[in-house]
Amino acid sequence: MRDYFFFKELQPVDLPLDYLYLNPDHPGVLLTNWKYIPDSKIDDIVIQKEVQKLLEDGGLVAKIIENMKIYGFLSMNRVIVRKFADEKYVVLDDNPRICAAKFLLRKYEENHASVAEEVIQSFGAIPCLLYTGTETDVSFLMNTVSQYFAIK
Repeated sequence: MRDYFFFKELQPVDLPLDYLYLNPDHPGVLLTNWKYIPDSKIDDIVIQKEVQKLLEDGGLVAKIIENMKIYGFLSMNRVIVRKFADEKYVVLDDNPRICAAKFLLRKYEENHASVAEEVIQSFGAIPCLLYTGTETDVSFLMNTVSQYFAIK
């Protein structure tokens, strides 16, 4: 097994929420009948809505939404992303938290009274780590790294 120093391939960057796209190829989203989504289709509105629905139906996003309504977007952990187009980044780790933020932003746009202005302001610059490596299956690599730290 080769040494793999993942941290060397991550650069801190703050990104607007609308530059971030949910990852349809993340292990937490994949279904048995799901097909690989190429970079050219990640930002497709139908695919993004389908990923959003899968995440929201899981229940975890609802808990995050309730916490965000109180505390806003906390930057305790950076979201790991990979650039796939100009001003477009796919989430490699933390799909549920980005999904929750996008959900609250939609609710706010529908009815400003439904979400506190301070919560929306917390979405202004999302602290991220930009993956600059060359691993092709980086979503699965991220899942392995996340599981490692959850166990330790």
